[in-house]
Amino acid sequence: MPNPIIVRFLNRSERNKVWEARRLTPKPHTVNEDLPDDYKKACGRLIPVMKAAKAAGLKSTLIMDTVKVEGTIYSTDQLDELPDKCNLSISCQKQNDKAVCFFGRYSPLSNFYKCSFTLEGITYNCSEELIQQNRSKCLGQEGQAQWILVTSDLSTQKRLGNAIRTDPTTWFDVARSEIMPAIRTKFTQNHDLATYLKNTGTGDLDGATTDTFWGTAMSLNNISILNNSIWVGNNLMGSVILAVRAELISSKITHT
Repeated sequence: MPNPIIVRFLNRSERNKVWEARRLTPKPHTVNEDLPDDYKKACGRLIPVMKAAKAAGLKSTLIMDTVKVEGTIYSTDQLDELPDKCNLSISCQKQNDKAVCFFGRYSPLSNFYKCSFTLEGITYNCSEELIQQNRSKCLGQEGQAQWILVTSDLSTQKRLGNAIRTDPTTWFDVARSEIMPAIRTKFTQNHDLATYLKNTGTGDLDGATTDTFWGTAMSLNNISILNNSIWVGNNLMGSVILAVRAELISSKITHT
């Protein structure tokens, strides 16, 4: 067996050339990657920024544990300083005086937004975790509900919940009452999120998805997304968050 060659790349573009070469046939070499956990976490936050920047027509690349956008280098502690086009906390929402539309885990209104809250002695890392757990229990899948609690990965929580196949009406008929505790507790136990929600104004809220049950059948990229007069679908997520906002503003519930 030949001796391994250890290489450290100074930018991601050079690393990608070698990494893609591993797919060649016949393979000229075997490539493995051993990255520190801190670097993996940084990349998990920076890669979506790089993709958003490129989608917006901006020059962007990863340089070690930073991202370079239009000649300026940003660390994970400087993401709030990014241009609006690739600032994920900004690009995940659109709003006017009539509506606030949101999509993706970087929006505080999203079920995938990471935040900690406790209900009935169980601590959750996002409202999606509790919603998927409630859905599993509602459909008689207690075992699946426990597996959802085991993982802290948001995508896995959703995948485990959606793996349960049943008549959609079984869940749809009770969904509002089952997801309300998750949304209400998320905002009442996180003061900053409660303030954020109250500051969204008086317009409609829409979890911008093409799904007609959770959203309004339009994605966030739809040029008409803020025209709430042409929305279709149940927009269940938006309506539930809207109800919680009304409760917060009227002081029917308090936040801590």
